[in-house]
Amino acid sequence: MKKTWFLCLCSFCCSTIYIHAGTPITHPSQAICEGSSVTLTATTLGDSYLWTPNGETTKSITVQPANNTDYKCTITKNGSSSQTGNLITAGGFEFLPSSPITSAQNKLGDWINYQYLNFDQGGVNINIGACTTSQNANNVKPSYFSNLAPHSGNYLFVCDGGNSSDARVWQARNLKLKSGVEYQFSCFAANIDSEYLIHGASSLAKLKFVIENQDGTSDLLQFTVPTTLGQWQEYKATYTPSTDMSWCHIYIVNFTTEPAGNDFAIDDIYFGTTINTQDDITDEFFRVNVDKKPTVSINDQNVCPNDNVTLSASIVGTYTNISWLENSTAMTDHTTSITAKAPSVIGQSNLYDIFVTNGTCSAVNASASVKAIDCNVETVITHTINVCQNDTLPITITANTVTGTFLWDTGETTESIQVPINEPSSSHTCTIIDNSQITREVFNISTEDCHSEKSSTFCMTDCIKLSIIRDYDDPSDITFIWNTDPTNNDSTLIVCPTEINNTYTCQVVHNDNYNSRELVTFNITLEDCSETESLTHDTIFCEGNDVVLSSLYPAMADSYNWSDGSTESSITVSPQSETIYTCVTFIDTNYGYTLYETFNVQPVSNPIIDNIETTSTQADIQIINGTAPFDYIVDDKHYTSQTIDDLTLGIHNVRIVDANGCSTIGDFELVSHEIEPMVFFSPNGDNLNDRWLVKGIEFYPNAIIQIFDRFNKQLAKYNGSDPGWDGTYEGHGVPTTDYWYLITIEQLSKQYSGHFILKR
Repeated sequence: MKKTWFLCLCSFCCSTIYIHAGTPITHPSQAICEGSSVTLTATTLGDSYLWTPNGETTKSITVQPANNTDYKCTITKNGSSSQTGNLITAGGFEFLPSSPITSAQNKLGDWINYQYLNFDQGGVNINIGACTTSQNANNVKPSYFSNLAPHSGNYLFVCDGGNSSDARVWQARNLKLKSGVEYQFSCFAANIDSEYLIHGASSLAKLKFVIENQDGTSDLLQFTVPTTLGQWQEYKATYTPSTDMSWCHIYIVNFTTEPAGNDFAIDDIYFGTTINTQDDITDEFFRVNVDKKPTVSINDQNVCPNDNVTLSASIVGTYTNISWLENSTAMTDHTTSITAKAPSVIGQSNLYDIFVTNGTCSAVNASASVKAIDCNVETVITHTINVCQNDTLPITITANTVTGTFLWDTGETTESIQVPINEPSSSHTCTIIDNSQITREVFNISTEDCHSEKSSTFCMTDCIKLSIIRDYDDPSDITFIWNTDPTNNDSTLIVCPTEINNTYTCQVVHNDNYNSRELVTFNITLEDCSETESLTHDTIFCEGNDVVLSSLYPAMADSYNWSDGSTESSITVSPQSETIYTCVTFIDTNYGYTLYETFNVQPVSNPIIDNIETTSTQADIQIINGTAPFDYIVDDKHYTSQTIDDLTLGIHNVRIVDANGCSTIGDFELVSHEIEPMVFFSPNGDNLNDRWLVKGIEFYPNAIIQIFDRFNKQLAKYNGSDPGWDGTYEGHGVPTTDYWYLITIEQLSKQYSGHFILKR
């Protein structure tokens, strides 16, 4: 029981509020088959019901979910209130002067004793220091007391104040109070001294309400009656005991000692409280699991009499049980495959039924027959196939028999199959059963290397006619496919090569022989047939390095003459700016050959590492100078992008090589970054703290973040690169409470765990 106190704003009462949250109830899961419905009933009695997620407000609901679904029913039992009432039941002074109340029982069953100072039972012309009750103050002393009717009821309490200090005018004794409960006190008082203007303010009655218990006395309320005659004034106070009190006295003390004046009236003394109980709320949780019906199929089989055959069912979906019938008789098998048997009589069949169930769903079934056929009637057809060997392309073989059931030695059941032809020889068999006729077709496949190659040399600038000359049985069944011109299906191709070394291929496809393919290769080499030649070489090199310039014929020439005076086949130079070098090479052939070579040599700048920006897993290397693209080599591993991911913490070496082969080196260091999960968030759609985020997780995109509720149920799992958690589970917002996280950062070999608050 949780107790909460609230400020009281009414005159006589305040409430002690008791809030009770019922213990949640989790019901056992229920299972239904898809398409079925189930009724969920709350077991807690209440005044109102609210179901989540469908919003119904009855004690029972009928649902038909398509998938596994969780439901919650919130049951509210309205609170109640009870009042202690006025614990001082005689505080209204409703009694004749001749019959004062000295004891009365209050609503709690306690007997309260009442005492009065010098109570005058005559009720008129009372002495100084005496008190009585009356229907009007003026009736008691017409010459001295003003006219004043009771505040409520028929009687009021009247006192002629005396000169006795701290006189106890009235007492209520033996009240029993509870610790921690706030009690409200109030009373109405009035000045009845008709000669007040003569006697002055010092004659006004000064009253004090005092509480006395085992711990001593304490002032409850202290006041001076109002100056205006015949006007009631309310006075209020509260009192909260720190311990339970088995007895307590409340009394009025008049500490005005003036014999003249000092006259007052009291009415409607109240002392009590009110106890309210708030609504009692209980949550009941239900889960409905939906079982799905599987689908099943099975094929008929034809086998020899009394032969066994394996029947294998194809089942799509989840299932919990399998059973079989053989000719309507239950079998002991409970697997997807069984051993079936053909009858002993040719032409007869055994019928097999499979029944598959899943959970609460009714069984689905399929049937197949195993027929006995005459296996003595068999025809064998042999096919001999000679094709060109190919390591990548298969061929398609097709049975000639067009009706019946097909079974290849590969297990396939179609009329045609594809088989590889990368071995010198192979064999495949297809068994076709058509009623009682059995045909076996055997395909014996042999291969040969059909590749042929021709190499020739021609002068540069020549155009060449390539031709495939071969006798074929039927040229119309041949297709020619050239690698440089696939649209040309002729046996000849005219080419004009520009490179020194050239290769042309043609696939000769035999359409009448399983598309078997021959490969014909032409290797064409070009040579310069002229006696003189001029060549220009554009050479670049990395500044600060040397570059070697070599003649086109570094070993076979008879002489070399370079522009710098060198006579070797090559020279080493290192110019500071773009420079032209020439070389004349002479070869003493039958006709003589002179080569004039010009070398345009240009130094290029090396790449420079301008800056390296790093995170805990990534480095961004910024390059100036050099020629793109760049090869980024980090710790001997090559990258093509300047942004390097998935790096470990620590120091890394980097080498940059540009498109010209120029390079530079450097290093950098990766350090870890701390993370800081949010301690709370409020996914209420106001775009403020709508997602639970982890500060610094952007440095660990591969981190794994898991969210759990207080029952250790995982509600979410995502990576550091994903958006934060939006406070939902399976599309529904979760309630306000604490949730736990587990963050695994494999790169740091660390796990972080803790909890946070979701507020809605």
